[in-house]
Amino acid sequence: MRIAGAMSIGLLLFSSSVSAVEYPIFIDGFESGGLCSWPSESASCGVGSNWTLTIPGSSVTMTFAYVPGGTFLMGSPSDERGRFDQEDLHEVTLTTGFWIGQSEVTQAQWEAVMATTPWVGGSCPPTFGDGAAFPAYCLSWDMIAGPGGYVDGITSLFEVFQFRLPTEAEWERAARAGTQTEFSFVTSSDWDLTCGSFPEADDHMWWCGNSGGLSHPVGSKNPNRFGLVDMHGNVWEWVQDYYGSNLGTSPQLDPTGPPTGVFRVVRSCAWFIDARECRSASRGGIYPYEEGTGYGFRLVVSQE
Repeated sequence: MRIAGAMSIGLLLFSSSVSAVEYPIFIDGFESGGLCSWPSESASCGVGSNWTLTIPGSSVTMTFAYVPGGTFLMGSPSDERGRFDQEDLHEVTLTTGFWIGQSEVTQAQWEAVMATTPWVGGSCPPTFGDGAAFPAYCLSWDMIAGPGGYVDGITSLFEVFQFRLPTEAEWERAARAGTQTEFSFVTSSDWDLTCGSFPEADDHMWWCGNSGGLSHPVGSKNPNRFGLVDMHGNVWEWVQDYYGSNLGTSPQLDPTGPPTGVFRVVRSCAWFIDARECRSASRGGIYPYEEGTGYGFRLVVSQE
């Protein structure tokens, strides 16, 4: 990707994901080969279970899926189709698991916390997928994670939970869901680099090849093996890290990105972007004040 010119808890539920499809899960990362099945063995996998929280003062819920810690390869190998130079391949170890939004934050979830609708008017053209279940968009990093932003707003509504953006490493761990291929849902390299034919992607992501020029309700495509939807496509997702053009090739432990920087990292790609930028390793840097049409996010939640 090119750099842009760069109160109390209302309700807490615990439930297990239910699906007729069994997925193989690599417990400690793709390289370890430790396998179990999701959802039937989710207790031993450490994945496949969800926390569902109700935003206080509303009937709007948010669901978080568990992603296990472990070691994986972040970035892309030099021969990966469509790779960019800033995707240095290196080993990353996350020492703990984490709970991440099952979907991108929706417009209903944003409104329940912030009582605003940034996607209507303002710097964004109108009607690029508007409705309660559509991803919130036209959002800058500052609006989400800056002082008084969404992260502060939702954290203030709960007594025992804190919210944040995922680190870049956490995001890629969640997106890969135990895979090391270009996309979490495909094992071949026979796909179009642009907006052309990519039939294997149609059931898994919204990109310029199938979106019809709009974003779409979250979860309208199949989840990945961690039960997460829209990790490829629909809207770009801001993460916590400052952007660094060189990730390096040395092993890293719980990385959080550079200590300072000009840009913040975005991941995932969006409904108007070509498939190349929707790969698990694709990354870009954007000014944190930019409110582009395709910028959204998902959250990580932790218990105090």
